Amino acid sequence: TLDIFNRHAEKLAMCNCAQLVNCIHSPFIALEEHFAATPIYHVFDMYKAHKGGQSVRTVTDAPSISYGSGKSFWGLAGSASLHGKKLVVTVVNPHVSEARTTEVSLRGASARTARVTVLAEKDIHAHNDFENPHAVEPKEEPANVSGSTFTWTFKPASVTKLEIDLA
Repeated sequence: TLDIFNRHAEKLAMCNCAQLVNCIHSPFIALEEHFAATPIYHVFDMYKAHKGGQSVRTVTDAPSISYGSGKSFWGLAGSASLHGKKLVVTVVNPHVSEARTTEVSLRGASARTARVTVLAEKDIHAHNDFENPHAVEPKEEPANVSGSTFTWTFKPASVTKLEIDLA
């Protein structure tokens, strides 16, 4: 949903989370003195890098994911925004068990360096709670990225943010 909002930024004045604590899509859970940030909070935190940028066209193409009786949905989705010489790209891989390796093409630009943040856990049922408030958190990963085209592997059931410094 956040990628859809970013891809259609010219049509939207404001989009926000209606409830913040102890609800179905809660960024935070709290009870008395106990508090934990949820993976949803971390996704919002990762996507704030788009704020103030110019939304740029993003096209994703990956095999669709089949489920049920002849049903399927998208295999990768994402959005991008430009902040001067920095390109922020966010991508969701919804497949619960398969990584998606894809070619990233920067039309009219070239990557110099990149920082990558990934929110993913091997156990898709992992969650943050009062006993283990840091079970699911984003992690920085090394990025050997350069040129106008490079390959990236998106982990299963992940949200990835690439912050690419352009040449």
